[in-house]
Amino acid sequence: MNNDKRSLLDSIQQIRDLFELHHIKYFVGGSMMLYLRGVEVDVHDIDILVDQMDYIRASRLLGSIAKPVEKEPNSIYQTTYFQMYQMGDISIDIMAEFKVSIKDDALFHYPSLMLVGDKMVHPIVGNIELMLLEDWLVIYQLIHRPQKVRDICLYFETQHPTLTRIMSICNCIDNALVSKETYQEVIQAIDSIQF
Repeated sequence: MNNDKRSLLDSIQQIRDLFELHHIKYFVGGSMMLYLRGVEVDVHDIDILVDQMDYIRASRLLGSIAKPVEKEPNSIYQTTYFQMYQMGDISIDIMAEFKVSIKDDALFHYPSLMLVGDKMVHPIVGNIELMLLEDWLVIYQLIHRPQKVRDICLYFETQHPTLTRIMSICNCIDNALVSKETYQEVIQAIDSIQF
């Protein structure tokens, strides 16, 4: 294991210990979640989602072990609660009420009440709460990350996805703002994925 991966694992352990000590329900997402599940991906940061009711407390706690960093906004992300932190060389994004702009001014809103995960035991990190792969399959499809979609599909060749969960996540697309054609385009893209 290289030093970069070791630093990431050390950081996620510190965050997990801090949040669990203070009874903050957290979920690791993004490429770090994929890596912890054994998917070979480059990990550039740690994405952590929390319930909106815990966001302020979780953010303050994270600020006790990491330095807050201002980030230039990216117009695709419309997340309600977001803060980036730096812990040594490791970038950490903490968020609640995750939102992504998609075609036709539509919004994909991943509300806190959709947050569920898998508690897994990683050989180095130990117990850790990970977001569901099904959720990130849809998210990566919407933010145009085809390699990550392929990586998840390869994983699903042995661990079959829960298709009802995938459709539940697709229903987080704000149908009021998206054209019927765009919504169907997204659903067809998800449908066309081979598991």
